[in-house]
Amino acid sequence: MANLQKTGKKHHVVPETYIRQWCPNPKIGKVYGIDLKNRYHFEVRERGLGEKIFAIDDFYDDERLLNPNVPDMFLRDHIEPIYPRIIGNIKREENLDIDCRVKIMTWIIFSLFRSPIFRKMLFTVANTASKLISELQNDETENVEIMSLSQRMSRNVSLSLFNVKESKELLNILELSMGLRVWRILKAPPGHEFLTCENPGFSIIPDPLAPDGFKFGLISVDPLSRIYYPLSPGYCLLMCQESSPPLFEIGLNAPIQYQICPYEEVYKINCGTINNSRNILIGSSRVILEFYKSGLKRKER
Repeated sequence: MANLQKTGKKHHVVPETYIRQWCPNPKIGKVYGIDLKNRYHFEVRERGLGEKIFAIDDFYDDERLLNPNVPDMFLRDHIEPIYPRIIGNIKREENLDIDCRVKIMTWIIFSLFRSPIFRKMLFTVANTASKLISELQNDETENVEIMSLSQRMSRNVSLSLFNVKESKELLNILELSMGLRVWRILKAPPGHEFLTCENPGFSIIPDPLAPDGFKFGLISVDPLSRIYYPLSPGYCLLMCQESSPPLFEIGLNAPIQYQICPYEEVYKINCGTINNSRNILIGSSRVILEFYKSGLKRKER
């Protein structure tokens, strides 16, 4: 029988090993951040890596298990330790081998699975479906009950994804989508940096109906999408499918180009990160965050 008691533990929704890359001084362990939900202190502030803004109580607890903390233990023991090795290879600007690229894909996929936005998306789908079924069956179930059921469903589905056996098919689809793209490591030009947030990584998807001809979204398997993942203030991964790329540029054996990212694209990438952020926008430079803050609408969600 499952243990239904909460652990009362704060779970990092974005790992400390990742956030640490934005510390101006790693020994001090602080980054600069803007709390997007704090209407009284909407300002750039130093944030310690252990602060509660980076965590959600019991976010990974799975009450169906004898030990509800298993998903958090899996992330802590098997996923989070791989990031220092990934970023070490990238900072040396090495041509990443298959093993490193598989680690990068695994990291990105679990960044998506542990994202609060992803769980909210699952909730929206479950809630819409539950309401539709209730209407079709002339069921008089209260909206509060439907919402509660939808929350449990979305939570259980998102936590099931941490079981590699259960999520194997979805993992294969995501890995195939990323593996067949052209990979680029974009480098921030002097005086600029890539920002991040509690929901790192996003897609730019063509949309002829959108004012700019594209829209931002979660990491997508859409073949026309461009996937961006900020790796550190100085590096951002781009995965895309170009019109007619040479065959040697496709696949996990293909060489990776490290290239300076134009300022306009850095700005666009940071706008995608801002679009994904719900709680905190993270940077290593107070000055750069102040620049984005000046045009940033407060997110009261």
